[in-house]
Amino acid sequence: MKDTGHKNLMDAYEAKYKSETDEWRANQILKAKGRGIMTQEGMGEDKKPSDVRITSQNLDEMMKEALG
Repeated sequence: MKDTGHKNLMDAYEAKYKSETDEWRANQILKAKGRGIMTQEGMGEDKKPSDVRITSQNLDEMMKEALG
């Protein structure tokens, strides 16, 4: 406290170790934020609509293809 001239202990500590306390605060904010939503690339590619137009002639065939 003599070095910084502060009378409050917390103010003296923060003045002396400003870079460390700023780094600690930034790390705490990042931890609190979390990682966010994780996604997998390529998901949903097989769910594209069919390019073939369904008609009464190909309805049976399309149903068999869709159901496996």
